[in-house]
Amino acid sequence: MNTKDDARRQEQRATTRFRLGAAVAFCAIIGTVSGAGALTIEEAMSRALKDHPGAKAARLEAEAATREIGAARSGYFPTVSLDGSVRREKTDRPTFERTMTAEEYSLTVTQPI
Repeated sequence: MNTKDDARRQEQRATTRFRLGAAVAFCAIIGTVSGAGALTIEEAMSRALKDHPGAKAARLEAEAATREIGAARSGYFPTVSLDGSVRREKTDRPTFERTMTAEEYSLTVTQPI
């Protein structure tokens, strides 16, 4: 198993929990609504998705799983790093005075295979 498959399964489980929580919340809201202020199905679903703790938790889990998939995919892309340094030396002798500057740069590109 790789990380990509694990993340996809986790996202599917979170989505299933979200849908189940939404359905339970929908049924709970429909059961508590009396004839005084009847809701349309769209209003009841919207309220259930917004207010039910299980639906909120499932939604947050699905969002987290989606972010984990993005993080797992990032491992397939190359990385680039640039390093550099500059060093200056001054020689101070009575017969010979000289200033030297040494510069070093490196660029590294790494591609996972």
